[in-house]
Amino acid sequence: MGKSGIRLISFDLDGTLLDTSPGIWHTMERTARELGFSRVLTAEEKSRFVGPPLKDGFSIVYNLDGTLRNKAVDLYREIYKEEGIKMYSYYPGLENVLLSLRKRGYILTVSTLKDERAAKSLIASTPFSSLFSAIHGSDPGLTMGKSGILSLSLREFDVRSSQAVLVGDSESDEKGAAALSVPFVAVSWGFGFPYGLPEPCAEKPEELEEIILSMDKGS
Repeated sequence: MGKSGIRLISFDLDGTLLDTSPGIWHTMERTARELGFSRVLTAEEKSRFVGPPLKDGFSIVYNLDGTLRNKAVDLYREIYKEEGIKMYSYYPGLENVLLSLRKRGYILTVSTLKDERAAKSLIASTPFSSLFSAIHGSDPGLTMGKSGILSLSLREFDVRSSQAVLVGDSESDEKGAAALSVPFVAVSWGFGFPYGLPEPCAEKPEELEEIILSMDKGS
């Protein structure tokens, strides 16, 4: 890791670090039933709840706004805290990559649009929780987008945009990084690039480390 190269690698959570889709979809469906919505969603509609801000999913899929949308978000968070948070799986090989990157001296953080309390609780339940120096998520009022959340890591560790990388699986990750001029690395094992995978893109965890080391060498 060069002195003027990459210092910090921030990771999205849902679809990047963990496959949390079973818990997200379970929670979303329970929330919808509680609110009286019974129609079965398509796979594309379900994907709206993985990656982008939670309020956007309810706005786009169920056409909710204002007080009812806020009620849906609050209900979702309560159900997720009790049930959905336990429903996830690991991406094979990713833990070893995280450990290797940390041993190389990179600062690892999490930047997620998931509620920060839920994100911290979820990461704490994994075997790689100690590898992350900070976990930043969305605030209760959902006022921060991806770039705002990512900027928290940059400020906390006094890292310039050119010294950081964001790793993510969705368009919101890509746009959040671009807004701060932070280099972005996509991963193919997530949910969120309907228009096609951007470059650079890791097809498997081992490739992610190779891409980051190559970027650092060239910086």
